[in-house]
Amino acid sequence: MEEIEQDIIAEAGNIGAAHAATAMGQLLEKTVMISVTRVSEASPGDLSALAGDPETLVVGVGFHVVGDAGGRILLWMPRAAGVELVDLLLRQPLGTTKTLNDLGRSTIKETGNIMASAYLTGLCEFCGLLLMPTVPAFFFDMSSAVMEMAAEGVERRGDSRLLVVENAVEAKGCGVSAKLFFFVDASSESILTENAAGVL
Repeated sequence: MEEIEQDIIAEAGNIGAAHAATAMGQLLEKTVMISVTRVSEASPGDLSALAGDPETLVVGVGFHVVGDAGGRILLWMPRAAGVELVDLLLRQPLGTTKTLNDLGRSTIKETGNIMASAYLTGLCEFCGLLLMPTVPAFFFDMSSAVMEMAAEGVERRGDSRLLVVENAVEAKGCGVSAKLFFFVDASSESILTENAAGVL
């Protein structure tokens, strides 16, 4: 992918991530900051390294993206951040949640659903495309395993590389931090860049 195409995808990712951060901020009633979007091309061996220490225990919520373009979205966060998120959203004292039971998992899944929907809404408004998330899947495993599972089924290029759009999300005044990944189907790269370029 040419550098200018990566810049175009990054700008679209910034718009989507801003919408997702706003949605999380409303849920938590806190200021949520996002990092500058990073766009990279990951080979099969690179995925586990994208989220840091491959043996870190993390929670994740993954979605297929359907519509005018395809791919997968993953909301990824360390287990400790996920546990704190549950306490904050359930309005209970921090430290109340010790294990992620059905209620905790449901809370994280709903957060992921809201953020993925907001992210795609931002992309839709920016690119003029119809993009929708499917039913969420919950992941609780080591970081490397979650990344592999979340990217499973994404259409790759002939050299097996995968286009990854990444943002870090951090809520101020608490320990909730996360990453939002968009794994783009190879056949959808040109659709996104051409539509986004039309409004830049």
